[in-house]
Amino acid sequence: DVENGRVKGELPELALLDIRLPGSISGPEVGERLRKTQPLTQMAIVLTTAYRLTVEEEKSVIEQADADRLLYKPLPGFNELKAILEDVIEKRRIHVAQLGRI
Repeated sequence: DVENGRVKGELPELALLDIRLPGSISGPEVGERLRKTQPLTQMAIVLTTAYRLTVEEEKSVIEQADADRLLYKPLPGFNELKAILEDVIEKRRIHVAQLGRI
């Protein structure tokens, strides 16, 4: 029950979220909740979409989720995607470490 601060096991390092999810919540809204929920605030967030967004729309969804990256579908091949996600995770770790020093 993450929203109540109870988490069992290891925490994920990354959330990969489509911006359009079934139901009443969007990927950016999920990202926004993750950023507000301890201990998930430090998780890397990558948004995905098959829809072409304007520059303003890209900025809006990234800002709402405080996402680390937006990827367009179709996603790259496995090795390229793995490298992208590893880079995002590493940059998030560095960002979190720098915040801890301030």
